[in-house]
Amino acid sequence: MFLNEIEIMENKITVNVPEGHILKEKKTENGLILTFVKEEKIDVEQEKIDFFRECLNGCTIRLEKDYPNSVFYDKNEKTMFELERKNNGTSSFWVNYSLVWSIFSIKYNMVSADTQQFIQNQVEMILKVGDVTPMISSYNLLPRWK
Repeated sequence: MFLNEIEIMENKITVNVPEGHILKEKKTENGLILTFVKEEKIDVEQEKIDFFRECLNGCTIRLEKDYPNSVFYDKNEKTMFELERKNNGTSSFWVNYSLVWSIFSIKYNMVSADTQQFIQNQVEMILKVGDVTPMISSYNLLPRWK
């Protein structure tokens, strides 16, 4: 199929990999098997959006009388997020560090400011909340969290 893409010169083989493919090599007893495999393109931005939406999907809304300005988003008996309205009209969107925020840092190599901006955009689009500042939270920082 791609035989015209292989050139042998001076005991070296040059393989031109067709666009949209990657070259997989497998060593065998008799030599080497080269296979062209169609490359899958991963849309990282969409993957991040899907991850954030999955974190929100299935959350149970919890209200606490001791925290009348807050809406808690719980999933699997853990608090994932807290939307806290301030008296000045702004909001803080507290994000569970270990279950959400750290994933953006570790998996997607995002610095804190980029994670904060990404989450802010998602909260504005999904929850329709403007003037919101995403904040990092862990269980020991906010005793009201499960």
